Amino acid sequence: MECKYDYALADGESVQSIRLTSGVRPVRLVFERENRENSYITFEDRMQPCITIGDEVTPEDAATVRGRIDEMLDLAEGIIWDNYLNPHSTDLMSEVDSFPDLRFLTGNYYVGSLSCSYTWMDSSSHYYELKEGRLRCKYHNGKAWQELWADLNSPDITRYLLVILHLRLTGDELGEEDDYMGLDLRAQLKHADDAIEFEILSHDVIWTMAVTAPVSSASVAHILQRAPCRAHYDIHDSGNRSTSLPGTPSVTALYHHNEGTGYGVTRAIPPAWPRWLSMSICPQL
Repeated sequence: MECKYDYALADGESVQSIRLTSGVRPVRLVFERENRENSYITFEDRMQPCITIGDEVTPEDAATVRGRIDEMLDLAEGIIWDNYLNPHSTDLMSEVDSFPDLRFLTGNYYVGSLSCSYTWMDSSSHYYELKEGRLRCKYHNGKAWQELWADLNSPDITRYLLVILHLRLTGDELGEEDDYMGLDLRAQLKHADDAIEFEILSHDVIWTMAVTAPVSSASVAHILQRAPCRAHYDIHDSGNRSTSLPGTPSVTALYHHNEGTGYGVTRAIPPAWPRWLSMSICPQL
């Protein structure tokens, strides 16, 4: 589909002035192209979202969640309007000369991914995961990692359905519409048909870079130096493989001189990156 955002402009009025005065309503972009590998997508891909259903989720719960996507998006649009697009909202998080910048949000968004899984919680609000047929809670007490174990039928444990909706809002800071901000919404349901109440889990900067030739890891490090230091870097290469880098004041310190494995990197950094890569930079809220 062709993506446009047309605002009725009065004489002397600009797109940015409308965004700053009256605001623009969220508009969902629906892409029909099949996402055959059910993988990470970008605005340029114009593909259907990645949908991930946990193996432990029952077919009935999975079907219920899929059938409520339109309902979820109605709720999500209210959150987008109140928190990012309505210049008169008391909950507004977007400001001029900060991220996200209200001047550059087009109002358009699309669904990047939807995930659904079970999570378990005890009466002390400890969260558990299913591991080897039992429930495990792993946490850090400030000194060392600790583990709690429980049985699936433990009376102290309640199972919840965890839904994470990842939306991608477009912007035109560089003159053309492209990915600008990622927004993760979280809902926790005791039953799949319970009322949905989303909370904002995070919002993050999306940098998409297209290059005409492979770039060196040193070049990637140089680019990352321009990003916020206290950030999380999620780098996807053209094969949709992901490498996560915890941000530090010196991003280049993450790379060894021999282009080997950097601190916090789960696989070796290749000597040259492919022709396309995307960097999602997620500052803390």
